[in-house]
Amino acid sequence: MRIMTRDVSTEESGNMSIRLRDVSFCYGDKKIFDKVSLTVKEKEHIGILGGSGCGKSMLLKILAGLYPA
Repeated sequence: MRIMTRDVSTEESGNMSIRLRDVSFCYGDKKIFDKVSLTVKEKEHIGILGGSGCGKSMLLKILAGLYPA
């Protein structure tokens, strides 16, 4: 399991936000997602959609800090 990231942060210019930039995740030789970037600003709501095994839960686990970035 490999997680490669350039930036995972939770604050942007005094306002709370969640930001991922160029986050990639591989499980063995299988690339689950590559260079995912996402910004969610304070009071915004998002949904994460995708098929089984595409990395939705892993993305949330990375955001929650359950895997080192």
